[in-house]
Amino acid sequence: EVLGVRRDLLSRWKSEHEQHGEKSFPGNGNPKDAELFKLKKELLDAKEQNEILKKAIAIFSQGQK
Repeated sequence: EVLGVRRDLLSRWKSEHEQHGEKSFPGNGNPKDAELFKLKKELLDAKEQNEILKKAIAIFSQGQK
């Protein structure tokens, strides 16, 4: 065993990966994980847009002094 996984299982996984590449292990994933990933990305995008707007306001307000 390697890390609690039987050698024959590791061999089967390796063989499947060699035959089918990335399509070997499509998995179903956890829908909550996908939703969490999407929400985190949206939050990052919103924060980035907010920073850009702050900089734009600072630039445009300099010209009005």
